[in-house]
Amino acid sequence: QQAAVVVLCAVAIIGLWGAGTLRLGTETPSPGVDLRIVQGNVPQREKWAPGNRDATLQRYLDLSTRPGNVDLLLWPETAFPGFLDEDAP
Repeated sequence: QQAAVVVLCAVAIIGLWGAGTLRLGTETPSPGVDLRIVQGNVPQREKWAPGNRDATLQRYLDLSTRPGNVDLLLWPETAFPGFLDEDAP
């Protein structure tokens, strides 16, 4: 009975791995798109401290404006240390 459970788990893992490989293997990257992913690596306790707000935002802006041709710029969903609807400027 234990052997059957082990085999079943192995088959499930191999099946999931195979399905993932097929799904990811069929996608082709878009040609000619230069992507820049920005990660400021700011600890949460520092990022949300009111005194660090400008420095955090400047860090992301500095990383975003480095030299190079970029078609698409991605920031993490919590990169901005505030709420855009409450702090439009």
